[in-house]
Amino acid sequence: MNITRIKQAIANIEENTLALKWLEQYGVNLEDRDKDAFSIGIRLHYAESCHGTTEAGRILESFARLSVRDLVATAIMNCRNTIELERDAIRREASSDA
Repeated sequence: MNITRIKQAIANIEENTLALKWLEQYGVNLEDRDKDAFSIGIRLHYAESCHGTTEAGRILESFARLSVRDLVATAIMNCRNTIELERDAIRREASSDA
C-alpha cells in the first residue's frame, strides 16, 4: 500500500470537492456580459518575446470570457471525474495490501 499515493489522492479529492461545490453554486451563474463578476487572465510564456503576444493574450482572454459557461461545465465534469478516479485509486491501494 502506497501511503503517499493515498495522501495525494485525498488532497486531490478535497481540492476538487471544494472547487466542485463553488462551481455548482456560483460558477453556473457567471455571465460573460457581467464584466464586474469575474476576469480571466492568460499569460503567454511560449514565444512571449514575439510580436503579437500581448494581442494574442487579449484575444484568448476575450474568448475565454465568452466561453465561460462551457469552461464552468467542463470544470464541473472534470472535478467529478477526478474525484471518482482518486476514490478508485484509494480503493486499489487499500486492496493491494490485502
